[in-house]
This record gives sequence, C-alpha cells and structure tokens, in this order.
Amino acid sequence: MEAATAPGAGERAFSVLAYLGPLVVVPLLKRKKPRFVFYHTRQGAYFFVLFLAAFILTFVPVLLMKDTRFDPSFLFTLFSVLLLLELTIYVILSLTLVVQAARGRMPMLPLLGEMAGEA
Repeated sequence: MEAATAPGAGERAFSVLAYLGPLVVVPLLKRKKPRFVFYHTRQGAYFFVLFLAAFILTFVPVLLMKDTRFDPSFLFTLFSVLLLLELTIYVILSLTLVVQAARGRMPMLPLLGEMAGEA
C-alpha cells in the first residue's frame, strides 16, 4: 500500500522547484496539484517570501547608512553580517528541504509548515 501513496517522480520534481527561490512560481502555476506538491509549494512560497522580507528589512538600512555623514562602520558591518547570516540560513534550509522533497518526505518548518498544511 505504501507504494501507491508514495509521490511519483514528477510530483517530487515539482516539490523540489518549490524550494528554489523564484522557481516556486512553476509549481504555483500547475492547476491540479496533489497534496504532496500543494504542501511543498505553499511552504516553499511562504519560506521565500519570509526570506525576501527579512533580506529587504536588513538591506535597506545598509543602503541608508552608505550616504550618512558619520562613520557607520560598526552598524554597516553588523547589518552586512546579518545579511550574510540570513543568506546562509536560507541556502542551508533550502538545500535540506530540496533533499527531503526529492526523497518524498514532507518536513514541516515551524509555523510555515503549519500554515502550508492548512487547506
């Protein structure tokens, strides 16, 4: 019975695309999505939007500090390190989620996974 419920290669491929940043649009455009693809697409979309929001909220102060009269080297360095940390976390989590989706699993990110599971 487990083989009948296991996601096929096509479903796993669409689920992998959901975690590759802007490529989340590809599975979003698919009209009829099995539950497996639907879950990964929603979680991937929420994850990408959260990353973009955090990136923008951190990047704007870096741009604003660039043209100030005082020496903002400490704050500039702090926000630059935060940007690097955000990007590193995003890449590591994305790769982990890609591997899990390719294996046919449905890992749940805290809060985002719960929102993705709701239909």
